[in-house]
Amino acid sequence: MLANKEISATAITLKYYDIGESDKIYALFSREYGIIRAVAKGIKKPKSKFSGRLDLLNVNELVIREGRNLGTIVECESYKVFPLLRLDYDKLIYSLFLGELILLFSNEGESFEQVFDLLISTLEAIQKADIPLIYIIWFEIQFLSLLGYQSNFSECDICKQKVAEKNNRLGYSLSTGSIICEHCLKITYNYKIIDDSIKNILNNLKYIDINSLSEFNAEAKNLNKIQDVLKEYLSSLSERKIKTLSVFDN
Repeated sequence: MLANKEISATAITLKYYDIGESDKIYALFSREYGIIRAVAKGIKKPKSKFSGRLDLLNVNELVIREGRNLGTIVECESYKVFPLLRLDYDKLIYSLFLGELILLFSNEGESFEQVFDLLISTLEAIQKADIPLIYIIWFEIQFLSLLGYQSNFSECDICKQKVAEKNNRLGYSLSTGSIICEHCLKITYNYKIIDDSIKNILNNLKYIDINSLSEFNAEAKNLNKIQDVLKEYLSSLSERKIKTLSVFDN
């Protein structure tokens, strides 16, 4: 960062840390600059001009004065909030999980407008969703694609043959995120066993539009299985343990 230069950005709050008696450091994801880390001075004071605006998952129009290692937020105007997420514990945790993924896979100062727009549209949809997990899985698949991880859910990742229908023993590769046929399971490792119904859900969600997800039907047990597999794959890619969803493990 260049000291004293000011930038304007539309950014969502993904994480924050207390620092000192009155300040907080924020991890923000912006449309223009990707990840930004900046301090909001005096935000913990009762009369702070930033009070409430920089809460988790709030989107703001910011002016940030750049420093050598850390920016300083000098202006903050509310742009978008998602009030319904805070009324549903599961939706809130799932939404924070998406923020965790952004922080794991995005770089500071690197604009990624498509991912920013994907995140905002997904959060808007989750607010009204009857089954939020469908939207989370859809986001993960689209997010991985935007990052360049092109999963193949119709052909075997090893032999490249089309995977037969009604096959109850397939593999999901934790190395490539693609499908492995039953025959090739014998010659590889690092996979999770899935069946044809899981494969079909993954393939359908890869191509469906977000506006059609409200009509997408899938059994809860299959969605939970898919989420477990995708979480393990994402952990493998990032070489980090994904923490947010651990509240659902018990």
